[in-house]
Amino acid sequence: MDEKKIVLLIDAENTSAKYADNIIHYLEQQGDIISAQIYGDFLDNDNTKKWNSKAVVHNFQRYQADTTKAGKNAADIALVIDAMDFLHKENPADIFCIVTSDGDFTSLVERIRKETIEVIGIGKSDASPRLRKACSSYYELENLGGSEEKKAEKKSDKKKKDSHALNDNHADNSKKEIKKVFGKGKKESGKKESRKKKEPLKNIKMALNELVQQDENAGKYADLGGIKSRIQLRYPGFDEQDYGYKTIRELIDKETKFEVYQDGKHTYVVSGRRNTELENVCRFIIDLFPKKVIGEHEVGALGRRLHSQFPEFNYKNYGYKKLSSFLEEIGFTIY
Repeated sequence: MDEKKIVLLIDAENTSAKYADNIIHYLEQQGDIISAQIYGDFLDNDNTKKWNSKAVVHNFQRYQADTTKAGKNAADIALVIDAMDFLHKENPADIFCIVTSDGDFTSLVERIRKETIEVIGIGKSDASPRLRKACSSYYELENLGGSEEKKAEKKSDKKKKDSHALNDNHADNSKKEIKKVFGKGKKESGKKESRKKKEPLKNIKMALNELVQQDENAGKYADLGGIKSRIQLRYPGFDEQDYGYKTIRELIDKETKFEVYQDGKHTYVVSGRRNTELENVCRFIIDLFPKKVIGEHEVGALGRRLHSQFPEFNYKNYGYKKLSSFLEEIGFTIY
């Protein structure tokens, strides 16, 4: 039987380069990697720059996204567009492997699987539950490969635990002997740590506002499922029940100007009810120019078509001064 064809797409801004060898080793056992692409800022981002040496070793094709340009999500957009390109080829790959922990790629995974194509997800142990569920299978980077190393580490850990346990037993026995001679020591205090004071509601509302605006400025929509955990990163003791609400959705509905709405299987928090225009616009442009090549004289005509098809879309809302800059950012060549 022929080997399965695999397309590998890596969100380098979301994944450590130290896992590159294990990722390749695992996928080579599954089939033939016909394309391996990585997305991120490989010039100015210190963490992502570590992928450069791995790109040479494994022949990764790099998509450079400048993080110095505020309000852009170029790497994510490029990954989605390239995935759709591969999906619509005459003979698409048998397997897509998407390496990320970001739940924002859930819709992409679901779209690929609609074509009955297998999607392998690989990411960190704290990856989005929605993303894990959407994939055909999902593997944690920490557990991928290096089995012999892990066995050695486990043996070492077991020896340490056994040693600690032995010392603890000696210590416990010694304490018992001392108590027999000198009696029980001071009575332990039964007081529990006082509960942290809850954060003022106005601070929670300010955090919500910042998170929603941050996502919308980046051309994304704030996912309701992730809002609570993102607030808890800032205020670890946060619990909506402390403010008299059963769910975070109820708190948002009652206490903020934001709207919560359902889009298929996903629920979003937005400053106003909006369509997923960025994704729709990108797909529209790709359908018109599948080779991602456009002449300067055609850009103006494209702008008019976009205005007619998507009256509310404005590339300036995503931080671009010109439509041509927007096109270049999503991988187009303008001649």
